[in-house]
Amino acid sequence: AMDHQQWLGQTIEEIALAKAGIIKRGVAAVFGRQDDDAALGVLIGRAERLGAPYVVYGQDYLAHEENGRLIYQDDGGLMDLPLPALPGRHQYSNAGAAIRAVKAAGFTVTEEIASRAMKNVSWPARLQRLRTGTLVLKVICVALKRSTSEPMKIQNSRDQSDSSGECAMKPLR
Repeated sequence: AMDHQQWLGQTIEEIALAKAGIIKRGVAAVFGRQDDDAALGVLIGRAERLGAPYVVYGQDYLAHEENGRLIYQDDGGLMDLPLPALPGRHQYSNAGAAIRAVKAAGFTVTEEIASRAMKNVSWPARLQRLRTGTLVLKVICVALKRSTSEPMKIQNSRDQSDSSGECAMKPLR
C-alpha cells in the first residue's frame, strides 16, 4: 500500500522493498493480500534470494467473508469461523494471514482455536475512539528513543513539545 512514503519510498516497489526487509534467510514468510502485483513480485523476489520459504494469499491460502462468517482455506482444509472482532473488512485477509503465519511457525491451528482467536482478538488503542481519560504516549516515546541516538523532539497535536525523553500526557476532552 502507498503508506509511510516519507520513510519507505515514493513508489510501490520502494515501499515493498523496505517492508521486505523483515524477510530473513530460511525463515518462513507469509504474504498477505497484495493489491499490486509489483509489490508481490518484490516480496517474492527477496524471499527467493534469501532462500526463505513463503506462502502467498490467493495462491496458498484464502480468507473471506461469506454469510457473516470468515471462511479460511489452505492446503490443510477449510475452516468456518466467526468474523474477527476488529473493525474493517480488511481484517478478514489479515486474520487469514495471522492463521497462516501461526501454521508456518509450526503450530497446529484447529477450528476451535481459530474461532476463539477471532472472537477474542483485540488491538488496544489501535483504531479505538477514546472519549475521556488520559492518552499516554510513553510506549511510542521509548520506542523512538531506542531507535535513534540523535536528540529527539516529540510533539503532540497541541504543538507542545517534550525533548526530555519523557512523554507528556495529554488529557482528552
